Amino acid sequence: MSKRADPSAKRPDPIPADYRGATPYLCVHDGKGALDFYQRAFGAKETMRMAQPDGRIGHAEFRIGDAVIMLADEFPEMGFRSAPQATVVRCILRRWCAP
Repeated sequence: MSKRADPSAKRPDPIPADYRGATPYLCVHDGKGALDFYQRAFGAKETMRMAQPDGRIGHAEFRIGDAVIMLADEFPEMGFRSAPQATVVRCILRRWCAP
């Protein structure tokens, strides 16, 4: 006999609890320097950093107030470039929403 999901069971929320609205994702030339600047200039609080073996930041998250901002170093070998090195300025905007 196969198990069926209980239709009255509460479905998990696909939107992380601390993420609201749109979440900016920055591609920068110097991730460590950018995070340091945001901390000094805006009181940003770093909440996550995924460092690569070569020292670049593959993904980081920080907060300014209650806003979450994501950041990564550029990875030209993957076509992910910061604005000064790119021919097109890219902006990734993530919007969390329920299905």
